[in-house]
Amino acid sequence: MKATTIQLRTPYPPGHVNGYLFADSPITIVDPGPAVETTVPTWLAALAAHGLQPRQVEQIVLTHQHWDHLGAAQALRERTGARVLAPPGVRRYVTGFAEAMAAEVAYYTTLMRTHDVPEELTTQALAVFAGIVPYVETSELDAELPHGSQLRVGGHTLTVLARPGHSPTDTVFADLEAGVALVGDHLLEEYPSIVMPPVQAPPVPASALLRSGMPEMLDSLRATERLGLSLALPGHGAPVSDIPAAVARSVEFFRRHDAQILDALARGSATAWGLVLSRDPEPRGADALYKLAATLGALEMLGREGRVEQLGEERGAPRFGRAA
Repeated sequence: MKATTIQLRTPYPPGHVNGYLFADSPITIVDPGPAVETTVPTWLAALAAHGLQPRQVEQIVLTHQHWDHLGAAQALRERTGARVLAPPGVRRYVTGFAEAMAAEVAYYTTLMRTHDVPEELTTQALAVFAGIVPYVETSELDAELPHGSQLRVGGHTLTVLARPGHSPTDTVFADLEAGVALVGDHLLEEYPSIVMPPVQAPPVPASALLRSGMPEMLDSLRATERLGLSLALPGHGAPVSDIPAAVARSVEFFRRHDAQILDALARGSATAWGLVLSRDPEPRGADALYKLAATLGALEMLGREGRVEQLGEERGAPRFGRAA
């Protein structure tokens, strides 16, 4: 696959996001990056290095809903006149990112309160959502790319494959003949992606507040492994050349808390937040949300395997124990 990796600066760790330029027709930008002052000049320099003018870009493709991948879509749309394309579900983040973030904050506030996270920690954890809003400019979305459809990119035919987990809209664009795919943040070489509980619109059913996104992520990773790819081009870091090994590392990472949780529950039932504190007595900032999400993921998987069960509530928070 003839794609050039373009490293784009971000104001938050890990500091860079990968965009991709396909210089052959249809000339395509994949994941334009955040709306920071360096993004457009970086893309213009990359186009010039390939002997291209901005107006020759035909399409801008987004792999998923996150700010660091789509924030500059509008700025590049204005400079190039290109169409913006994205998987279903991304539209609300492109056309109204601030509103989408407000909905996420409302949901995660409910989630954290339900699991008895202290209010101060909840406020600290969710402050990051407000911080990223300025890095996304409102844009139009010209077309959606449903699962199973095909897209011509830089002389290649890519199959669009939904891979929910890291976010509900994560999508892989695979050249199945060449065994190469653009994978966004679905599969990374240097560290596993974060998995967050999928946001639910109000009124939120109680069952949704036990969901983690982990089963979807593990199913997605295994589906990608079955493609038999030889190379994956990710949204951050180096290309992934050994897909089975990267999948195995991710699965091991996502299941890393199982033994600790089972040991803690052997000493007595606990809430999800109580299990977080059993591993880290002083979580700080956004870690409070991420660690709650990881714990819910472990509990959901252990529950599906018949090793953990919900026993009731403790001060309104769901309580869990070892299955009989």
